[in-house]
Amino acid sequence: SGTLIEKPHSFSTACNVATQIIAQVSSNQYGGQSITLSHLAPFVDISRQKIRAEVIEEFDMVGLDTEAEAEIAAITEKRVRAEVKRGVQTIQYQVNTLLTTNGQAPFLSVNMYLNEAKNEREKEIRR
Repeated sequence: SGTLIEKPHSFSTACNVATQIIAQVSSNQYGGQSITLSHLAPFVDISRQKIRAEVIEEFDMVGLDTEAEAEIAAITEKRVRAEVKRGVQTIQYQVNTLLTTNGQAPFLSVNMYLNEAKNEREKEIRR
């Protein structure tokens, strides 16, 4: 529709936008489509940075040491993993329940080519 969509500020939002794109493309073509996780991987780090800032803020709010790096990192990674799980579930649920305007369920291939990652951190995310 020509509407500008702002860059997502989290992995789960990026997954939601991806499924909306999948739905639109599926409604305007016959046959399958493929996506690669290398386009979603950078949003994991965006979520990580956002979650880390929230954890530090929470530590500060309750008077915990905001320099406790190991604890902050552990809590951040736990929350990041939960967000990745939610994002993947969003893709699964929306694609599996989608019926396109041309009467088909979309056929989607999801590729995980590690060599498409821009850096080692993105490769690690996909393991």
